[in-house]
Amino acid sequence: MTTLASVRGLSFWYPHADRPALRDVDLDVRIGELLVLCGPSGGGKSTLLRLLQGIVPQRSGGDLVGEATALDRDVTRTPPHALAAAGVTLLYQNPLESFVAERVSDEVAFGPESLGLARAEIAARVREALADVGLEGFAARQLSALSGGEQQRVTLAAALALRPRLLLLDEPTAHLDEASAIAILDLVDHVRRVRGTTVVLAEHRLGAVAARADRLA
Repeated sequence: MTTLASVRGLSFWYPHADRPALRDVDLDVRIGELLVLCGPSGGGKSTLLRLLQGIVPQRSGGDLVGEATALDRDVTRTPPHALAAAGVTLLYQNPLESFVAERVSDEVAFGPESLGLARAEIAARVREALADVGLEGFAARQLSALSGGEQQRVTLAAALALRPRLLLLDEPTAHLDEASAIAILDLVDHVRRVRGTTVVLAEHRLGAVAARADRLA
């Protein structure tokens, strides 16, 4: 199966760290799969996701050895905004930390706007993304008035509006109750199958996600 991202012999140290956050990592991400990263807190899952989006080491600093590519681009040298434009999108675990707008539609539109798309295209993507996550009719709502589960759906919609080829999710259920967490994981799996998006998901709720995953790493 063709790979969408690949890491080879990779180790990474954050600035002033006395031990590596990642050590001798080899990993292939196959097109169309849902790959789950599991392991203890502090084990390097978030660092690996940030590496694939170009944030590590370009914005974090630190020392890196080895190779890493996504969408045929060297993620250690390609700027994060260029990776995002090419189709790599990272969704963080706490939606409140990523919101840049006050209204749902403005939040979902922000990414496509940053790509310089036409207004009609942006509007179509916002409608499509909100429908994908079951938030039809929420466009005019204030983000602050939504539940935690609804806020996480908005962040997922914002990611989908970019139409990513590689969607990276950093523990998206961490701040949700069990029912809301299951709903988000169901949405991720559904969108992956419908859109053909490749998903790498860092997650602690392995009981909930194992049945949906193609592989665990």
